[in-house]
Amino acid sequence: LWRLEAATRIHSRLVHPLAIVVHTKGGDYGFDPDVVKSEHSESEDRPGSCPWLESPPARRPLQLSPDRGIDARMKKLTNAILQMLLTLWSVLKSLWITFLYFWRKKVTVQYPEEKREHPPRYRASVDVDVSKCIACGICQRVCPSDVIEIEVWKIKEDDKEVRKPRNFNLNLGRCMVCGLCAEYCPTGAIRMTQEYELASYEREGLIRRRA
Repeated sequence: LWRLEAATRIHSRLVHPLAIVVHTKGGDYGFDPDVVKSEHSESEDRPGSCPWLESPPARRPLQLSPDRGIDARMKKLTNAILQMLLTLWSVLKSLWITFLYFWRKKVTVQYPEEKREHPPRYRASVDVDVSKCIACGICQRVCPSDVIEIEVWKIKEDDKEVRKPRNFNLNLGRCMVCGLCAEYCPTGAIRMTQEYELASYEREGLIRRRA
């Protein structure tokens, strides 16, 4: 019985969405013709017609009154004029700023003919004085980028065996200019310099060799 009721409800929605399913005394399920007739009484003058199966009436195209059309055109024209004025204002403002800076002192440095002086604590690259180095290896251990490579040999000075660097290589292509090597060096052999012109076409050109 519940399957019949469900099928009837679905059929009623497909045929007429406003139809009401009623339960008669005999147990039959169907449409109430009075309800359909009362809701669509205007179809009586057209016998055999089904208003709920007919296509909806075509929508009329939106027609603006002449006054509304003129207002829209005036609004577009006003916006265009406003944009033109804003553009002109931005151009004049830029030219005025350029004119003011034209009479001020020049701050441009004509590099490489001219070079700016850097502060005393400016750090650009690392270098080493091999005569002061004792080849302790502290700088090599604290370097986070593995920039330093030291080849150590032992020599005798005043009947004592001392460590000296045979080769001291600095790979400036890896250096991050942190200054830890210069800070931890016990003899001050490593120092930070202000040399910043380190460009090279090959990686080998970035390796600074000291011996």
